[in-house]
Amino acid sequence: MHVIVVTGTGTNVGKTVLSTLFVRHLKARGMTVAAFKPLCSGGRSDALKLAKTLGSVPVDIINPWYFRQPLAPAIAAQLTGRSLCIDEITTHVRIHTGTAEVTLVEAAGGLLSPLASDGDAPELIKALKAYPVLVSVNRLGVIHDVRSALANTALKRIGGAPVLLMAPLKRDFSYQHNLNFLRDELGEDRLFHFPRLSTAALSCSIPVRLEKELDRLLAALKVKLAH
Repeated sequence: MHVIVVTGTGTNVGKTVLSTLFVRHLKARGMTVAAFKPLCSGGRSDALKLAKTLGSVPVDIINPWYFRQPLAPAIAAQLTGRSLCIDEITTHVRIHTGTAEVTLVEAAGGLLSPLASDGDAPELIKALKAYPVLVSVNRLGVIHDVRSALANTALKRIGGAPVLLMAPLKRDFSYQHNLNFLRDELGEDRLFHFPRLSTAALSCSIPVRLEKELDRLLAALKVKLAH
């Protein structure tokens, strides 16, 4: 089983966009895929998008823990009297992965957002023995956000993770300079960038150029695609 954890420098940076594209692209390449958004708080739209993309998996399997309050999952769970632990999350993922060749897990919030009483995304990545990918938005401040996340010493795999920059709704002056700086610092093989995609575009055919970028990103995550 090959496990990928999609995490980010914060909330609303494009993790679900990437997760949805990953599932569609892997299925189109003939791979069997399991996908999870184990924790949702404040809304369940991310899990519903994954469920729609997978097509035959109940949303309660994709998202077993949903909290109404728009807070970090561990805090939202406390308000309901729950105490969720990382082991519960990993056990659910392993039980429901089945025979999938690739398992994708989308974390909630940013890299250090508290997911459970005993950990955040680095602990989840470690427990699942997963390959992480870090998502951020290419806007002013992204260099700081990416470097801060990659400097996290809680898990060595984070430091070497590929980084995906999502295009913002409106590009600012820093856009190309951010790309150039991070490409020089991380290397061409670790930096990826996607155009901004609307909800409607996510249900259409994936453009060839974007397919190539997805293939390149999956190769960085050590996924061997079926042919």
